[in-house]
Amino acid sequence: MKKINGKVRVALVGTGGISSAHAKGCLAHANKIECVALCDISEANLKARSDQLGGVKARFSDWREMLRDFGDRVFHVHGKDCALSAEGLYDCGNFQPPTFAKPPAFGGMCWRYTIPGHGLMDWVAGFRILKDLGYEGCVSVELEDANFNGTEAGEKQGFVLGCRYLQGC
Repeated sequence: MKKINGKVRVALVGTGGISSAHAKGCLAHANKIECVALCDISEANLKARSDQLGGVKARFSDWREMLRDFGDRVFHVHGKDCALSAEGLYDCGNFQPPTFAKPPAFGGMCWRYTIPGHGLMDWVAGFRILKDLGYEGCVSVELEDANFNGTEAGEKQGFVLGCRYLQGC
């Protein structure tokens, strides 16, 4: 594994919600971490997060384009996915809190985090780009999925399923 000298440079894919906390972490450790790229389909989110971070110049609306531009400098891939709920979006909208319903663990009324392969991420395309660029690093799978969290057996199953899915890509 290659040793990183100097700052760790990160890119954020998704610049709404939780990314504000990630940006605060980057700023709190600015001597060790630098955010060099942002990706989101929302121009407003990109601008807000860039402003928070002091002006990130590399901003993308397509993660594939960002990966092609920065992929030769990727040392780590975070295996996490996100699923959307059309019913939740219809019932509550994107930002309105529910009146009576409770959002799922690890998400909101119209979205939730999930294991790789159970969400929207096109992992095959991502790994194809990384392979073409010579990526030899690891993929860390994060288990944050209400369908699997809560019991040891469920968490083991979620982790195994996520890993198997990624191995098949």
